Amino acid sequence: MASILALELEFIDSRFDSPSHVEFANWFSGVFGCDPVLSEHLADAQKRHWESDFTGASFVCLPLIEAAARGLLLKLDEPLYRAERGASPGRFPALDFYVQALEDNGLDVDWVRTLRGTLLSDGLNIRNLSAHGFKFRYNEGESALLLRLAGFACALAGAIDHAELSKPLAAVRTGLRRRIGWVWY
Repeated sequence: MASILALELEFIDSRFDSPSHVEFANWFSGVFGCDPVLSEHLADAQKRHWESDFTGASFVCLPLIEAAARGLLLKLDEPLYRAERGASPGRFPALDFYVQALEDNGLDVDWVRTLRGTLLSDGLNIRNLSAHGFKFRYNEGESALLLRLAGFACALAGAIDHAELSKPLAAVRTGLRRRIGWVWY
C-alpha cells in the first residue's frame, strides 16, 4: 500500500503544480479544522516529500502523528499526563498508550491496525526504531505512508468529537468532490 501511496503522490506532483507551503497549510487547516501549527508541519513534510527528501519528511511526520493523537485524546478528556510523584518526574505516556486509548474510544479498527502495524512493535516499529537511533533513512514508500498517517491524525484531531471516531473524516469527505478520473488516469 505504501508503494501505491508514493505513486499517487508522485502523480499528483507531476500532474499539478505543487501548492506553496502556506497554501497547503491554510487549505488543510481550513478544510479539516486542524490546528494551524500542525498544518504547517504537515505542509513542511509534504514539501520535503515532493522534493525527494523522504527522510526529512518522515522525521517531521513521526512527532506530528504523536502530537495530533495526544491533542485528540485531550479533546476527548482522556487522562494522559502522569503527575510528578516524589522523585519521579511527570511525563506523557508512550504512543502505544495513545493508540490503545483511541481504540478504547471507538476509533475505526482499520486505522488502529494501520497505526499499530506501521508505528508500533506489533508491526514495523518505525516510531521506536527512529526514536532510539536504529533507523536513520526512509524510502519513498515509508515517507508516503507516514504522510498519510500524519494527515489522518491531524485531520482527526481537528473538529472531531467522540461520536465521530467510529467513522473518522466522514463529515469532511462529504464536502470533498471525488475526481476518480484524476486518480485513475
